[in-house]
Amino acid sequence: MNWKKMMICASVGLIAVAGLAGCSNSGSGTGDTGKVVEIEYWHVASDSFGGQTLRELVDDFNKSHPNIKVKEKFNPDMYKGLTQNLQAAVASGQTPDVVQMGWDFLNYADENFKLMI
Repeated sequence: MNWKKMMICASVGLIAVAGLAGCSNSGSGTGDTGKVVEIEYWHVASDSFGGQTLRELVDDFNKSHPNIKVKEKFNPDMYKGLTQNLQAAVASGQTPDVVQMGWDFLNYADENFKLMI
């Protein structure tokens, strides 16, 4: 997948997360509690693989949504590093909110990270 398609997918994912983060059953009708929702987003987009563009998208998103803060975390060594970090996160019980994985790793994620779903 080229970096442009990857960035589009990442943008769509961030927009979807933002939409879900705004949902609330607080009874106030607005869903605004005054608290900032933090979303930890893991990816493998290095500087040579669209990382700068991804950081710009996250910064733009954070600026335009003051009640949501996305914290992006780059996982080096592509999917090997990402899956190793996810295994450690699952074992510790401290998983990220959003993980961007390629299609080739969806079966692996389904088989190994059911606790995150």
